[in-house]
Amino acid sequence: MKSINLIYFFLLASFISLAQTKKETEEWINNNINYYPVSYGNNPINVVEKIEVENGVLYFYHHWQNDNTNYYSGSWTKVNIKDIISIQYSYDKSPDLENKWINLVLNFKKGQASVRKTKHNYDSKNQNDYTTVPEQTIITMRLNIDYEKSGMKPRMEKALLHLIKQYGGNASTKKDPF
Repeated sequence: MKSINLIYFFLLASFISLAQTKKETEEWINNNINYYPVSYGNNPINVVEKIEVENGVLYFYHHWQNDNTNYYSGSWTKVNIKDIISIQYSYDKSPDLENKWINLVLNFKKGQASVRKTKHNYDSKNQNDYTTVPEQTIITMRLNIDYEKSGMKPRMEKALLHLIKQYGGNASTKKDPF
């Protein structure tokens, strides 16, 4: 009987030792999520989006810049990883530019996100002037179609779900019904 318990212990220990740590998972997400930015073709408005995960917090950066008029608007949004309740993908396209992209949508409960407006491109996310946005419930990141072609879509979903679980959350994936 003792030998069976000992075998179970070693099997469990080997399984646990093979799982990625929080830090390893965060690094993998950071190294792979921003590799597939959406391209808007000849559109004069340049949209830049990126996600950074650090110490249990997901930061989403988004800015619009019109090269013709130097119009700029940017912001960081942050939400605790454990507060993400679902992940889903959808598809979108630009009617004028005839290009398509994938939306990675992260859903969370109202009042969990905070936003910080930026003054310059890529202004630091590590500031204290975030304001809670009570009605915001999603972060949507646009990714080019190569994201799906490369097989990254299910891998990123798995990594995000793993990280959410590691931080005490319980997210699910939402699939299209058809």
